[in-house]
Amino acid sequence: MIETKDLISFLKTGRSLCDIKIGHKKADVISRFGTRIDQYGEKDYGYLELPKGIRFGYCGYEIDELAVLNKREDAVYELYVPDLHETFTIGPKTTINEAIKFLNWSSIIWSIVDTANKFSLTLITQGQVGLVFDLEDGELMKISTARSKHESSVQHQIPKTKAE
Repeated sequence: MIETKDLISFLKTGRSLCDIKIGHKKADVISRFGTRIDQYGEKDYGYLELPKGIRFGYCGYEIDELAVLNKREDAVYELYVPDLHETFTIGPKTTINEAIKFLNWSSIIWSIVDTANKFSLTLITQGQVGLVFDLEDGELMKISTARSKHESSVQHQIPKTKAE
């Protein structure tokens, strides 16, 4: 369902996942994926989920989150990085150091975000996509981006450095 180039593009730009973008209509996503998609939540908020942990959160009638839930046993992706001549497995057992190696070899710019949650570590990519790790086991829990309360801004921002 997710090819290496699609995940790298999502991490770099945060624009789309499985050709779905934030702002797409919930009804269009349901229509596109049909019976392969499960719906959870209420009429005005919740999420649509495809097999292998691909999730589209919605508020009202629009998609406001794109995510891959990596703690699901079926959410395993084999991703080939040509520059390294190596295949990475991204899934429920992916550790922080493995994910960083994948980001670095895929030429994805990233930074660490300090959040109020002291039980997880969040890396944020140049595309404003967060990779959230459980600090208890060091494993990847989720890759996601979401619309914030402000209509067109994104939930997390890479902090500006003094050089910028």
